[in-house]
Amino acid sequence: MALQEDQQVQMYGVRAVGRVPGVLGAAPQTGHPTDAHGTVRLPGPLKFGPNILLMDDAVTKVAPTSLPMPAPLEDDTKKRVHVVTWGLGDKTPRTIDVAQGAVGDCPVASILAAMANTPAGSSRLSVAIKEISANVVTDLSAVMQYLDDDDWAARPKGSLASKRYFTVDLPKVKKDVTDVFYTNDGDENWDLLYIGHQSERSDKKAPPVLWPSVIEKAYAAVVGGYEKLNKIDNPVVAWDALLGLTPNVAQVADLTDPEIMKLAQSATNVPTIAATDPDRAKVDQESEGKLHGHHGYTVTGVAGNQIALYNPWGIPLNVSLTQFKKSFVHLVYSKI
Repeated sequence: MALQEDQQVQMYGVRAVGRVPGVLGAAPQTGHPTDAHGTVRLPGPLKFGPNILLMDDAVTKVAPTSLPMPAPLEDDTKKRVHVVTWGLGDKTPRTIDVAQGAVGDCPVASILAAMANTPAGSSRLSVAIKEISANVVTDLSAVMQYLDDDDWAARPKGSLASKRYFTVDLPKVKKDVTDVFYTNDGDENWDLLYIGHQSERSDKKAPPVLWPSVIEKAYAAVVGGYEKLNKIDNPVVAWDALLGLTPNVAQVADLTDPEIMKLAQSATNVPTIAATDPDRAKVDQESEGKLHGHHGYTVTGVAGNQIALYNPWGIPLNVSLTQFKKSFVHLVYSKI
């Protein structure tokens, strides 16, 4: 897909345009293959152009007695819900805290990881969520039809009680949510289905953290459910919601090698993501399975003469400049 260059902007000496490609991991349609993990989630297409998103800016000021559960992704995965007792994480959020799950929201996942990769972004995230101790009920009445009803003795009857909730305060994601999340159907060793999915993480020994999951749940609640979040395939929408900014985009093919490396080096201070070519087979073949097409990666800096990346599926990696130019089509970034 071609990017229409509406407006040239200058930042860090690199040519950029004011419109951005979408990067999304979307559930496949009938007949599509599974992804490299063997799941039904595939990274989704780049998309350019308008994307209308309604936001609810209301924030509850008094401790709620009940909060609704946003509707899940509408797929065939068996779903349960659990009160999740994980902590939010360290005082300073980390890029590797983000592990995208079954929802195709790599714009959200890669942007959160990019924020955590910079001092200003990490500082913003650290104050964006507040944990509040209170007796609260998660209202499940509107989502019970999505939940597994086979051999689940603890299946709730329309609600779950817990002892805390969270307030999320990002530019257009202002919402209260509880600590109840969708999980798989494991009886004991269950795992989150969406961001926070532990089996996606390369560092299995790291303790689980909840801050990315809370932000994703709040965003899902704002837009009307995880299914609607799954359809946000233009990162300008997610960027605006999470950072309150319109990002810049540079076409990799238009950049010189020094310009690419300069943007990669700046990623330690400027949240930056990169979008791969929409041709999945081409990207997979040329990278020998190291990269995935139609997917968004966080740019984390440089490692020697290579570009350091973070796949929001939970995988840090480095690629050569030559490989980067073959596989990636856009760099998207903005200074906070």
